[in-house]
Amino acid sequence: MKKFVGLLTATAALAIAAPAQATTLLFTFTGSITGSFELDSNPTPFNVTFGSFDVNVSNSPYSFARFWTSLYGGGVSLYVGPTPVADPYGAVLFGGSTSAPTFAPGGPIFLQGGSQVTITNAPAPAVPEPATWAMMIGGFALAGGAMRVRSRKVSFKLAA
Repeated sequence: MKKFVGLLTATAALAIAAPAQATTLLFTFTGSITGSFELDSNPTPFNVTFGSFDVNVSNSPYSFARFWTSLYGGGVSLYVGPTPVADPYGAVLFGGSTSAPTFAPGGPIFLQGGSQVTITNAPAPAVPEPATWAMMIGGFALAGGAMRVRSRKVSFKLAA
């Protein structure tokens, strides 16, 4: 029974320990527009239209970014609240559709007015993922359970 519970625990820990799917990308602007923001490589857009979509950004003074298709000249508009503060155009910065955009590292990508954007992988956080914590706690539980099991003493009598 104990072996079954141990096997079940190990199977559950492996099932939980799936690798992360999304990558956080760092968009860095240089030239006439300077600044940066982080964005998931497969973001969930809002305000999707035929020619643009909006996404929330993080680690930035910007509230959100509006990415434009080639129909509207490409590029990205950066917003603080409802107000656009930077509006460089000149290149489509995403792949896929406006309802399911994808981004990939690359650059520099040149935009109007001497601005350029470079998309790189953001530094990985120092905090382990939840699946890593689950594996570690499960391992401690298994080790503690194994230590708790009493060893059985074997005794024998010699025939006289």
